[in-house]
Amino acid sequence: MRRILTFFLSFSVLIGLCGCSSKANKDHVITFFDAFDKTLNLDSGHIVGTVTMINNKDTSKMHLDIQLDQTKQVECALTLGLTANENHVDDYIDFYIHDGKTYLNNMGTKSQSKAENIGLAEGQKLAAYNPFLSYTDTELASVFTSSKKKEDVYTFTVDPSLLSTYLDELGTVDIAKAEIKATIPDAYITRLQIHIKGKQTVYENTSDFDITIEASLEDINSLKGIDFPEDLDSYPTE
Repeated sequence: MRRILTFFLSFSVLIGLCGCSSKANKDHVITFFDAFDKTLNLDSGHIVGTVTMINNKDTSKMHLDIQLDQTKQVECALTLGLTANENHVDDYIDFYIHDGKTYLNNMGTKSQSKAENIGLAEGQKLAAYNPFLSYTDTELASVFTSSKKKEDVYTFTVDPSLLSTYLDELGTVDIAKAEIKATIPDAYITRLQIHIKGKQTVYENTSDFDITIEASLEDINSLKGIDFPEDLDSYPTE
């Protein structure tokens, strides 16, 4: 869950932080990044996310459902579903960490292995890498051209020119809009939405793209249990 959250945010805002001017409210920025760091260090929670990609008239979606509990040892259940136009697969990949082992089910092909084979030693928690800890508040604020707050919802506009350069320094990507919206009721991010819209030009061909990433977090540090399949022991050993 932590790596997914980090990816969601890093994809949009890890963009060559520089000392350019910003109209974003620094208090809003500090609240957001403090909540982001605290959310990364959860002991347990349930995250549901969707990545929607529209390229010209083609639409595809990636659906994620992750349950994580590492109050004692890492226990995790991840389900990845895919949708492409009218084609849909609910359980494209199911991945589990349970009792020191990992289990993978890729569209019916099953396997199991030791958790240490993915670098997860006994008693070790999942790494909670925060790529923004080394930046000052001023540097973080410079990423955004504006911010606003309504009750618990914080909305930030990302500098589109900086994001265009970060995504492709050759200039083939032109970002028209980049926005982050986060709900922060009690120092944790319970809902995150990232929207990026623009064009990509390869040689003389130009295509429009529209990407929306949405994630919601429930059962913060209070997850009662994880739903594991009853047949995990039958998964073949790699």
